[in-house]
Amino acid sequence: MAIVIASYTSFSLVVYRYCGQWVAVPSLGSAGSTIKIIAYGVGFIGLLVSGCLYLHVGAKYVFVRILRNSEHLQSDTWVHWGTWLGCTTGLGAIAFILAQAIPIFNYLLSLTGSLCFAPIALSLPGWLWCYDNMAWRRGNLRQQVVFWITAAMIPLGMFICVGGTYGVVVQIKDAYASGRIGELNPPMTLLRSGLGSILLTTHSFLQVLLSLAKTTLGQLLLRSRHGMELLSRCVRVHRQIDSIEHSKQNISLLP
Repeated sequence: MAIVIASYTSFSLVVYRYCGQWVAVPSLGSAGSTIKIIAYGVGFIGLLVSGCLYLHVGAKYVFVRILRNSEHLQSDTWVHWGTWLGCTTGLGAIAFILAQAIPIFNYLLSLTGSLCFAPIALSLPGWLWCYDNMAWRRGNLRQQVVFWITAAMIPLGMFICVGGTYGVVVQIKDAYASGRIGELNPPMTLLRSGLGSILLTTHSFLQVLLSLAKTTLGQLLLRSRHGMELLSRCVRVHRQIDSIEHSKQNISLLP
C-alpha cells in the first residue's frame, strides 16, 4: 500500500507541476505526441487486459443469467457461443457509446473514484487489518507503530472520499457555468456519440499506427509483404475517414 500511495502521489504531483489545470484526459495526452505514442504503446497491453477483465465479468453474469437451467450453458453449441459473443460484443458496444455520448463521463469517473476507490482501497483494508491484528495495539514498539500507521489509513480514506467528492462536484458545477457542458450543438453531439465516436476513435488509432510505421518497429513491419498490405489498407481507410470528417465539419458550419 505504501508503494501504491507513493506512486499515485508522485505521478499526480509531476503532472500537476508541468500541466496544472490544462492537463489532458487521460493525462498521458499532456506529454506531447512522441511521448504519448510511446506511453500508449507500452501501456496498451495493460489497458486491453484490464478492459477485457471488466468486460468478461459483466458478460459472464449476463451469459449465465440468460442460459441458466439450459443445456447450452456448458455445451459446445451454436447457441452457447452465439450468446457468449453477443453478450461480450453488446456490452462492449454499450460501454463504448456511453463513455463517448455522456458529456460529463470524465467527471463521473472522478466521482466514482472518490466515492468507491478511497473507502475500498484505503479505509476498508486498514480496518480489516486492525481487526485481525488488534493485539498489536498493545505489543512492542514496532507493532504499535505499524498498527497506528495502518489505523491512520481509515480516516485518510474517508478524508479523500469527502474531499474528492466535493472537488468533483465543484468541477461539474464550474463546467456547467462556463458552458463546457450542456451547450453542444446537434452536429457536435452526433460526433460525440454513436457512429461519430467510432469514426473519431478509429481516426486516432490510424494516426498512431501511421506514426508507428515511421519508427524502427514500423520499418521492420515494412520489410514483410503482409506489413506492406496492412499499411496500404490503413492509408486508404485513413484518407476515407479524413474525407468523412471534412464533410461533417462542413455540415456543422451550415445554419
